Amino acid sequence: MRGSATTKDEFGFDHASDEVIAVRAELADAAVQALQLAGLPALRSDHVSESRPGAVVHVHRDADLVSAAVSVSRHGDGRLVEAAMAAVAAGDPHAPDVRRLGSVGLHMQDALIKILLSAGIIAT
Repeated sequence: MRGSATTKDEFGFDHASDEVIAVRAELADAAVQALQLAGLPALRSDHVSESRPGAVVHVHRDADLVSAAVSVSRHGDGRLVEAAMAAVAAGDPHAPDVRRLGSVGLHMQDALIKILLSAGIIAT
C-alpha cells in the first residue's frame, strides 16, 4: 500500500510526501537540463547558495498549489536590477533602466517557456 500524498508539518500545513517531492525533483532536473542544453546558466534552487544571473528551478513542497509544483525564476545581472531600483528610489519609475528591466523580464519569461516546451515540458 502506498503512503499518503501529503504530510503535515509542525504547524498543521499540508506538504507533499517524499514520494511526490521525488517526482517533482525529477521534473526540476529535466527543466535544468533543457535550459542548460539551450545554453543558459541554470541550477536547482537547492544547489545554489548565492544569487547569480541565470535560471533557478524551484521544487515546492506545498501539497495544494494553485500554480506549479515546479517553477523557474530568472535572476538578472545585479547591475541592471540595482540601476532600476535606484531610479525608482529617486522617484523616476519611468526611467530607461526600469523599462529595460521590465522588458528583459518579459522577453526572458517567454524564451524560458518556449525552451521548456521545446523539450516536452509543459510550461506556462
